[in-house]
Amino acid sequence: MASDEASKGKAREMDARQSKNDNLCRCCHKREAEFGPSTCGHIFACKGCAMKIATGGKCKICGELFADIVRA
Repeated sequence: MASDEASKGKAREMDARQSKNDNLCRCCHKREAEFGPSTCGHIFACKGCAMKIATGGKCKICGELFADIVRA
């Protein structure tokens, strides 16, 4: 039973780590993602990276081209 509890604890820890990684900027992987294209709605960039790609590019999640970026 102790090993069962340990494996459940590890699973919860991995889930928490994964959800934190899901919120990271897909450009720099350092800060929380808060911005994304208005066209597809995916949120993938932090403020610093969003400023660099504000005039357009490709969504880091689906690859759709965009001309502007908005805050979530």
